[in-house]
Amino acid sequence: MRSMSTSAIKRCRRLHAKQRGNIVAVTAIGMVALLAMGGLALDGGHMLLNKTRLQNTVDAAALSAAKSLSLGEDVSTARADAIATFALNAESTGNQELADAYAAGDISIVVEYSDSIHPFAPDATLTDPAFVRVTVNSFPLPVWLSQIVGFTDKEVRASAVAGESPVLQAEACDVAPIMACGEESPTDGSYYGYRPGELEVLKLGAGDATTMGPGNAQILVTDGTGGAEYREDAAGGFEGCIKVSDDPVANTEVLSEPGVKVGPTVQGFNMRIGDPSGPLDASVYKPDVITYYETPLVELVTGADGSEYMVDGAGNIIDGADASGDIVAYDASGTPVPANIYAYKEYDADVKSESCSRIGCTYDPNGTPYRRMLTLPIGKCDGTTAGRKPVEVFGFGCFFMIQKVTQKGDESQLFGQFVEDCSNFGSFVQNPTDTGTGPTRLILYKDSASGDS
Repeated sequence: MRSMSTSAIKRCRRLHAKQRGNIVAVTAIGMVALLAMGGLALDGGHMLLNKTRLQNTVDAAALSAAKSLSLGEDVSTARADAIATFALNAESTGNQELADAYAAGDISIVVEYSDSIHPFAPDATLTDPAFVRVTVNSFPLPVWLSQIVGFTDKEVRASAVAGESPVLQAEACDVAPIMACGEESPTDGSYYGYRPGELEVLKLGAGDATTMGPGNAQILVTDGTGGAEYREDAAGGFEGCIKVSDDPVANTEVLSEPGVKVGPTVQGFNMRIGDPSGPLDASVYKPDVITYYETPLVELVTGADGSEYMVDGAGNIIDGADASGDIVAYDASGTPVPANIYAYKEYDADVKSESCSRIGCTYDPNGTPYRRMLTLPIGKCDGTTAGRKPVEVFGFGCFFMIQKVTQKGDESQLFGQFVEDCSNFGSFVQNPTDTGTGPTRLILYKDSASGDS
């Protein structure tokens, strides 16, 4: 075997040394690349996790502010509620980084209001806005391995818009267990035959049973068929939902309930207005914050020609409502006079100001705002529904109790006003531009100013 020359051996050694240097350089570059990829994955995952946590917290804050507005609070109170809710949720399990950043003053919460949703147009002058947006523009996070590739800043942002939904046209929950008789397609532009603001009376009694059908007095089956269950549901204990249906045969969830139930009607509904005359627990079924109503009560009287009409406590004849929502009344000479009625327009203003404008009226903060507001199913009463049978429901209305329910013989009389809107739970058609009359619920909307919120 031939031996290598000294020069060849030297060349071979130089080549091996160069290769060893190349391997070290390539390995170093690979390690940096691997660390960079791992850093991006680690920091990216950390960002996504905290983005979700921040979004959930902002969502809760926006809904809290919207709830505050729906209960009649002013914009400053709604903002305070949003911030308080944000802070409370930031303290929840898993949100330590968010809580620390908020406590350190590294997070700024912006609360804005708008009367439109598409687009959301912030307006600081609004006093009763329809929508609220809560935004956190910067939630700074620590940068870990991503610094290897030059990332020195890491932050996430989130925003949420909340407000009332379109009218609940498919289903409503927490409804009163009675039905108002209406027209499915009125030609006069009214809402199922009713006009918001006008005084109405729902007479539930044996003498009126033929309105729905023989033996039925507009009472609906909700949690059960007994008087105790009906009383609780009238007081606000019904936790189920009622669906709109144009097929009464298939709509087995909405059934008429035979009988009158005058006592449970009076005892149940009057819990809402601070008159616990029945066996229900007043600490469970709390009254409204304002339980005031004018006395003597509004009454339904029969004229010499047999027609019925309503009079207030001063004997003035009630005749509709004007464009501003005030009830129209006339004295004995036919002169227009203010109706002697504590109506929804005044009540709503008092709730929002947390006061009461009438002598002898008080605002009780331990009560529940808008307990006097009922969500009523409005449906078909053609005089043919006999016994416990499915009934056709057209939709739902918001009905404000102007006074306690009274018992007159074998019937109970529920006086009130249908109003434009109220808050509830249920289902609606997905169309934010829909503005109708009836109950709505609080929802989160897509924020047009945020591509990912």
